[in-house]
Amino acid sequence: GVSSTAAQGWAKHEEYRQKCGLGDERIFICVGANCRVVRKVLLAKGWTENTSADSRHFDLKWTMKPSRVDGLIGLLPPGQIVNHFRGSGNLDSKTALGGHLGACPACSVEVFPRQYDLRSSSSLAMFIQDYALTVAEAILGSETGSSSGADLQVGAEVLQVARRILTRATAAAAEDAPWVQCRCEWEVLLDADLDSPCSEEARCQRQVAISRTRARVSRSCSHCRPDGGDFNTAAECETSSQACFGSSNSVPPAEPAVAPDGLHEQRCHLRQRTLNGQAHGRAWVLKSPYASCGRGISMTCDLRRLLNDASSQRAKGQQWNCAVQKYIERCLTLGPEGQKVDLRVWVLVLSWNPCVIFAHAGPYFRVASGAFVFKRGQNSRISHLTNRPQHEEENRIELEEFL
Repeated sequence: GVSSTAAQGWAKHEEYRQKCGLGDERIFICVGANCRVVRKVLLAKGWTENTSADSRHFDLKWTMKPSRVDGLIGLLPPGQIVNHFRGSGNLDSKTALGGHLGACPACSVEVFPRQYDLRSSSSLAMFIQDYALTVAEAILGSETGSSSGADLQVGAEVLQVARRILTRATAAAAEDAPWVQCRCEWEVLLDADLDSPCSEEARCQRQVAISRTRARVSRSCSHCRPDGGDFNTAAECETSSQACFGSSNSVPPAEPAVAPDGLHEQRCHLRQRTLNGQAHGRAWVLKSPYASCGRGISMTCDLRRLLNDASSQRAKGQQWNCAVQKYIERCLTLGPEGQKVDLRVWVLVLSWNPCVIFAHAGPYFRVASGAFVFKRGQNSRISHLTNRPQHEEENRIELEEFL
């Protein structure tokens, strides 16, 4: 039955209809500028608009903010509806949705690239660990079943750092310890060139750059020099550098033990290594929790740039107001230039048990304007975002045209 409060509200609603001289005409309320399409459709179908946003007199109230109708849910009679249900705000926020999906990692890993809410300091730390481990796995060629790193042709120091990170990450006692424990290791890991041609000249140039990094960073590395001071002589600097990496001619340490086949496959699955591609696992997307249409989204392969951008995101006094999500580096591409394309399908789920789902008959594809490529610095938005507002020209293709 309907509660007495709802019954009284319904009676007042009928009085309002009679006062306005409305017969069978339906009344709607639209709140917010983003409702203009809904308003246009309802007016075309003969509905009458009530322009009072807080009025209780409506057959349908449509708003983009669940908070505008939360107080009505559960109190309305069957004849009045709103376009939200209690708790729907947990779906229209990227961070809230990611948090709920993350409650079951074994399930979310199947359909949702892993995501971190950077408003949480612990989540930020987990993301940094994840980034380091992902790059280390790429350097060692873990995603291809190889641990030699020969396909990337990196230097011995880079291989050493990658192996150390992987060893610490897989060690049972390393749960509370950082996987990158030295400033020198961070410099080598982040400056490792995984994109340049693997010629002998390129390898020599990289080796020189790494040697310069060792000499420059080791002068103030707190891991190499516990007191945190600077090194006064070249001999002290070289001694510190060898403490971090060993001599330049040293042989890389033995590789970490590989887990049993079943456990190894499970770990690979949870790590979502199939997402890694051209960017060798370094590509991540920075997102605003509530923005839409591609606003507040950027993609980068550079951890320094990502953290700098994330630290500047603020809203209502909240710093680091953003989420970071693993980018799919192996996506569907179209045309000779290899432009990114995705499929937009509209689905309405009314019930899980029994399963009642409606799918719109007109799906469409969205095509990026630029070639799908990665760079260490800021990447082009038109190459990685397919949202219509991010492109000057129409980028949507109907299914018939696509096929």
